[in-house]
Amino acid sequence: MIGWTGTASHAITLSNIVEGVTEHGYSNHLARLYTHIGESRGFTDGDSPRTPLPQHDLACDYMVSNFTAWGYDTWLDPFEFDVNFTYDNDSNSYHYADCNNVVATKWGSGGTNVFLLIAHYDSVDSGHRNVTMGPGADDGASGVAAQLTIAEAIKDYVFKDTIVFVACDAEEKDYQGSIYFRNNHVTENPAETNATTFLKSAIRACVNLDTIAYDDTNNVPQVVIGTLSGWNPVVTAVSSAMSKYTELTPRFKTGYDSSDHISFANIGIDSIHVIEYDFSDYWGDGFTPNPNYHSDFDAIDAPNYLKFDYAAEVTKGIAGALCEYATPIPPATLMETVGSNAVTVSWICAPNVDYRLYGACNLASNDWTFIQDIPATGMVTELRVELDLACVPQTMFKVIGE
Repeated sequence: MIGWTGTASHAITLSNIVEGVTEHGYSNHLARLYTHIGESRGFTDGDSPRTPLPQHDLACDYMVSNFTAWGYDTWLDPFEFDVNFTYDNDSNSYHYADCNNVVATKWGSGGTNVFLLIAHYDSVDSGHRNVTMGPGADDGASGVAAQLTIAEAIKDYVFKDTIVFVACDAEEKDYQGSIYFRNNHVTENPAETNATTFLKSAIRACVNLDTIAYDDTNNVPQVVIGTLSGWNPVVTAVSSAMSKYTELTPRFKTGYDSSDHISFANIGIDSIHVIEYDFSDYWGDGFTPNPNYHSDFDAIDAPNYLKFDYAAEVTKGIAGALCEYATPIPPATLMETVGSNAVTVSWICAPNVDYRLYGACNLASNDWTFIQDIPATGMVTELRVELDLACVPQTMFKVIGE
């Protein structure tokens, strides 16, 4: 991240980034995840091995192509499993094959923390209760659409810490995708970390987005932040961001044990489940909960069902929380002021980011000489470094945030 001598830049605010999350962008991604009536991202319903339906893999391809085009370190995480997944009249064990988590990493610049944003892209299978073809627009493509919308909004920004998007497969099969990722890509041994394996102690937060697009009451729009058991710091961070960047009212509740976040909560990682308030009558308010859950009509084109403006607001809140956690580093466009005996170099800095100042005599040689370390501040502000011309022969300068 380099800034050249030139006109001073304005500081990037988190609101600038969050405003890149739009209702149009969100609904566009949701529509392309095969979420219409008659579509399905589930698995075959029959003898083993059970394998993904064609639209399951097409949705996978859509995610991979977008994350890759936006510059993320993107990879498939293949797995298979056996499970006794009981339907109404079937209690046999089945083998599921050709499953894939989709993982996209935005590597941080100098930071050591990792933040997981997870959602599941599989939908409930045909054969589950009365389902014929489960589009799963709300459960759980709504969370994947939020992942894609956030990833697109932040793609051109540099962050101090690392953000990992995990679109989990087989959530509807007792969270097999998130369990596989946790068991194979999270370690307590620093020597085992690499481009696909993350240190458990470095994972500051796991935010799970599952069913976030249905809002029936529309009086006081609310969003639920749930945990497996008890409060954790991620609840505070996300609640604060929801209040700061959206018109939603956050509500907190424990006992959430039915989605992918529990795979990480069970090993001590601070994890939350973000879910629509109207999914269930949590507090006895008396409204009718989501009518299309696990049905053929959990679809983007079901009449009077999903609310894209609501889902986009939830997505904005999560984007704000994620950016506050990971700390964006503004481009350091330098301003140079030359006096009789000194040159002053200044730029807008990000909070909690250390900088290193380098100089060169000309750009053609690309021979940069280290000049000075500039320690981090706790705020967005202008930094100024005055250099004695008698001691500094360079005429071109750059700063790198670390």
